Amino acid sequence: GYLESSSAAETLFEVYPEDARKKLRFIAILREPVARDLSLYNMIRSMQKNPSDSPYQSYNEYSEITLYDYRKRNGREVGREPKSNKRKHLRKGFYDEQLSQWWDVWGKEQLLVLNYDTVVQNTSNTMQRVADFLGLDASPWAGAELPHSNELVSKKVKKESIRDVDMPICREVEQVFAPRVRHLYEMLSEAHADQLVPPQQPPFPPFTDPCLEARQVKERRGRGEGEG
Repeated sequence: GYLESSSAAETLFEVYPEDARKKLRFIAILREPVARDLSLYNMIRSMQKNPSDSPYQSYNEYSEITLYDYRKRNGREVGREPKSNKRKHLRKGFYDEQLSQWWDVWGKEQLLVLNYDTVVQNTSNTMQRVADFLGLDASPWAGAELPHSNELVSKKVKKESIRDVDMPICREVEQVFAPRVRHLYEMLSEAHADQLVPPQQPPFPPFTDPCLEARQVKERRGRGEGEG
């Protein structure tokens, strides 16, 4: 995507003349990084022509690939090195790094940053903010609601949810993102306090615990209860 691209911000800046640059507006909707990574996994699986031939058949197995570099860096046992570009996929959730790239080129007032959960749970209010930011009439979106999930196009694979993820894997992936998330909060809080962000941008709420449901499922299994 454009947000994670190391060159998109600079390329757009170079392409547009100075008078047009001032009119451009960008919107970044940030999803909790573990949930985003799981969603990416589901999309990748749905696009595979022969899913049964894939080197991974679950998010747990997929994470053995994406976590390789981070385990190696921390002196963890990693096993055989995977030959896959999926190893870099966790960087897609390094929002602090990505925002810094765009802020450095475009400043903060032209980029509206929103929490994905807020967009889904409070769509009407969010669309009003977006319309104001873009200088548009929000009435066409009055009462609009967004789906809380989507369906896989492929019928060959099962869509996984966080409850399908092993708790240790969930927590390990979360810990990769944790310092980045803390830095993101600090960046956004400081920019908001200094009034450098668009006036339509609300304080950024913390992401929900990505592993909460996985932990609850594990606890129910430990008590011998069904998953419900």
